[in-house]
Amino acid sequence: MKFLTVNSSKTDWFRYQIFLSGLVSAKNHIRMKTCLFSFLMLSIFASCSLLSGKESEKPVAKAYGKELYLSQILEIFPPGMGKEDSVQILKNYLEGWVRKQVILQRAESNLTSDQKNVDQLIEDYRTSLLIYKYEQKYLSQKLDTIISEDQVRTFYDSNKDNLVLMNSIVKALFVKISNSSQALEKVKELYRSNKDEEIKALDDLCLQGAAKYDYFNEQWVSFNYVLGEVPYQPDSQEDFLRKNQSLEFKDSLFTYLLNIKDYKLKGELAPLGYERENIKSIILNQRKQVLIKDLEIKMYNEALNRGQLKVFVQ
Repeated sequence: MKFLTVNSSKTDWFRYQIFLSGLVSAKNHIRMKTCLFSFLMLSIFASCSLLSGKESEKPVAKAYGKELYLSQILEIFPPGMGKEDSVQILKNYLEGWVRKQVILQRAESNLTSDQKNVDQLIEDYRTSLLIYKYEQKYLSQKLDTIISEDQVRTFYDSNKDNLVLMNSIVKALFVKISNSSQALEKVKELYRSNKDEEIKALDDLCLQGAAKYDYFNEQWVSFNYVLGEVPYQPDSQEDFLRKNQSLEFKDSLFTYLLNIKDYKLKGELAPLGYERENIKSIILNQRKQVLIKDLEIKMYNEALNRGQLKVFVQ
């Protein structure tokens, strides 16, 4: 009897790792009359090499008459993984596989024949998936993704009735600073300023000492988002914005400072800067629809001219 040798195939290598680990054990917690789940140990001695091509492969799990083989699931093992990690991954996979078979068996037993007839659903899904994949490939080759500022402006001017704000928006500066900060009083002096040198001084103070500091890159942002940073909610956002340019609020730990540089109220026309990225997405989506529609018409006419289509209902 010769000592067991390891073949070069990936299947054999993983079997050998499982053997070396000594971790292969029965899973007793799933006790069902028709479900057998076990990990198989390989013998350290054999009269031939490990799992030669002539020898039948042994399953690594069984359930309801179904058998799962290691060669079917080699892709679950990342390259270069050690034996202990490989065995753990295998054990987790097999337990999941067995649990799935348990649920599948219950479904098979409790659903009617009509309910279990999923062939058409599978075919419809396959059809939709293949068409989608082909369309995406076509779009990646043909779609013009460059959108000029003139195109954005033209769309904005032509669709103002559809660009109404659903919520109030602001351009604002926000500071959250500890009540014990030595810079607090100086920050309170500067946060409402529009002078470049004072804004620079405020930046330096807040970047070093504030718990949070944001001027939102001078971009329009939802007022709801800004208020989410402050433990204060006005009864009416619109009334607050009309009557206040700034907000100072203090709790036991922090002082919150908000300077509103500009605002647009709910129901007003959205500024172009606020809608720019959304407009670009709409233009891009419109181009996609046109390309796909043209592709469908072109392919349909080609097939019709070649005599590959017939409609028998007039």
